[in-house]
Amino acid sequence: MKIITVKASKNYNITVTNGFSDFALSVMPLIKGEKVAIITDTNVAPIYFDAVKNLITNKMVEKIVIHAGEESKNATTYIEVVNNLSNLGFTRKDTVIGLGGGVVGDLAALVASTYMRGINYIAMPTSLLSM
Repeated sequence: MKIITVKASKNYNITVTNGFSDFALSVMPLIKGEKVAIITDTNVAPIYFDAVKNLITNKMVEKIVIHAGEESKNATTYIEVVNNLSNLGFTRKDTVIGLGGGVVGDLAALVASTYMRGINYIAMPTSLLSM
């Protein structure tokens, strides 16, 4: 596990791991609230969703799956995801995880930054480009 600190207007850490072996040490401390929404796509969900969900302990985990590909970067998909969070009762105290490539990362980050004026966000990129 390697931790890189980014010095910006608000410092933050980037944790680089090989697989999920360091999940409990690197990701669990970042999860806030009682609920976790994992936003992923139709390509990534069948491969990684269950593995990530099973590592998250003592939290209610919800899956939000979008269609894979650039065509999902649109207002309709954004509104659907925000509506899902609202219908599931997510608050500003909860957490969104973007599990996937660039489209998922972009969408999940936008949702997290705007839902209730900001909700905790964790990026879990699954492609080199999205990293």
